[in-house]
Amino acid sequence: MPASVRRSSLAFFVVVAGFGLSIGAVNAAGPSSDALGEGLQGAWMEQSAACGDVYVTKGKKTRFREPVNMFAPALMIRGRTIITPGATCRIMKIEAEGDKKKLSLSCTTSISSSPVTALFSQAQDGSIYRYSAATGAGSRYVRCGP
Repeated sequence: MPASVRRSSLAFFVVVAGFGLSIGAVNAAGPSSDALGEGLQGAWMEQSAACGDVYVTKGKKTRFREPVNMFAPALMIRGRTIITPGATCRIMKIEAEGDKKKLSLSCTTSISSSPVTALFSQAQDGSIYRYSAATGAGSRYVRCGP
């Protein structure tokens, strides 16, 4: 596998594996259609980065700026789907883990599909935190657009 592909794959798993969200109700069959809630829908970016460097918004539609920066600490939440610069993930299961939510995701890159676990919480100011599975450290993400 070429080094650039390995780097892209690694970046995807580093970005997605750490993410987590504060989640609404979940039914026995899995997450409801609005499992992430209206308040969490949209584009998000790590607070240290500039939204305009990663996203383009036209009207009410936000997308990643071309060419896509595969290493950008960014994600878009659309219904039960989380989209990062390198992957699209479907939320399969949501569990409470203390004051955090653990998401079991099915993620697909241009190379493969894999199960991924993500850990999130939502702050009172509306921002979200993603947590590293390895260290437990959190990174703050702010909303960039719809």
